[in-house]
Amino acid sequence: MSYNKQKARENGDKMKTRITDLSHDGRGIGQVDGKIIFVQGAYPGEEVEVKITKTKKNYLEGRATEILKKSADRIESVCPDFYHCNGCQYCDYTYQAQLDSKVARLKTNLKKFAGLEVEDIKIHPMENYKNYRNHVQLKVKDGKIGYVDKENFSVFEAKACLVWPEKTPELIEVLKTLPDLDRINLIGLRENYKGDLMVILVSKDEKKIKIEDQLADLKALGVSHIYQNINSNPRFHYGRKSKVLYGDGPFKEEILKNTFNLSPTSFFQVNRTQAEVLYKIGIENLDLKSTDKVLELYSGIGTISMGLAKEAAYVLGIEYNPEAVKDAKTNAKLNGLDNLDFKSGRAEDLLDKVSSDFNKTLLDPARAGADKKVLEKILEIAPEKISYISCDPATLCRDLGILIKDGSYKVDKVEIVDMFPLSSHVETIALIQKM
Repeated sequence: MSYNKQKARENGDKMKTRITDLSHDGRGIGQVDGKIIFVQGAYPGEEVEVKITKTKKNYLEGRATEILKKSADRIESVCPDFYHCNGCQYCDYTYQAQLDSKVARLKTNLKKFAGLEVEDIKIHPMENYKNYRNHVQLKVKDGKIGYVDKENFSVFEAKACLVWPEKTPELIEVLKTLPDLDRINLIGLRENYKGDLMVILVSKDEKKIKIEDQLADLKALGVSHIYQNINSNPRFHYGRKSKVLYGDGPFKEEILKNTFNLSPTSFFQVNRTQAEVLYKIGIENLDLKSTDKVLELYSGIGTISMGLAKEAAYVLGIEYNPEAVKDAKTNAKLNGLDNLDFKSGRAEDLLDKVSSDFNKTLLDPARAGADKKVLEKILEIAPEKISYISCDPATLCRDLGILIKDGSYKVDKVEIVDMFPLSSHVETIALIQKM
């Protein structure tokens, strides 16, 4: 098939392609006249008719308009809003196929970025994933509270979201009656391990949002805390300043039998069940002894730190966000742990001031992975074992390549925990050991 770049730009231009793989964001990958095309709404093994939506120098983007040959793994969508919601990628793909695609993606990245051929990769599924999210953000516009339509970017009210907290529909109906709804840009909902709910009302200005008439109905649904968060920057969900509108004491969360105080903007894994699996593996990788000293990088509010401290002699957590460090110190006291400490700052800066007697290391960086200077410093400290938790297989494998490059370390095993069923996100744990 001849590819005409100018024609592809024209509205309505269509062509056929065969899908051979999936991209990191869940789009089908095919080829048109030797050029890669990323196709929304298509799966491996399918032949599809595609409408071109974007042309680049080295690739194309498109949307499947007709499935000419269907994958055996394509199913009826389990969500009525799937085809216009921008949240999930795999609502019409079998769960086993989702898991297989994540394993295949990790294998490809290991070979591409770390030069490793790994055949045996264990994945920990979540068969019962209904309502698995304990934290969602809902957009507010023109009196509607819901998600953003991926086609026209309007706000739509979801009919039956599979992954949000169970009481979300009832909460939305009450929140739609708030007299100051037109001042609210976004609403955050958090649910803790006891089923208590937190509501976060995000506004640009600091004028107090009125909730008095809705408070009784919200409390009846299990709402224990309501905050007003002030945020004028649309690039972020939340701003730095929050005010209590209702609720006494802290909002508590629990994981690995440790208790945590959560503020409205605290980071906490959205899938509590699978986070427990993830953290247990991350800790078990280190095979901790009562004499071990553990260096934890990107430690957040200390969710993993507490588990490490219960088995090791001493834990030092390094975290960039000073508010997270403050929460971590509070959480350590809350759990009666005094053999750990936290420092605020960039890991690449603070590691120069850290002693070299840490014999085990755990790191859980953001999607961008660890800074190269951090990895080089870890190699200088030379711990016996390194447990690396990652939310991006590509940056994990890039970093593994750096850690094993000089031959002093080897990758012992790599596992996946399916933290985000129905989505293309992959959460991975690697164990790296001294040779």
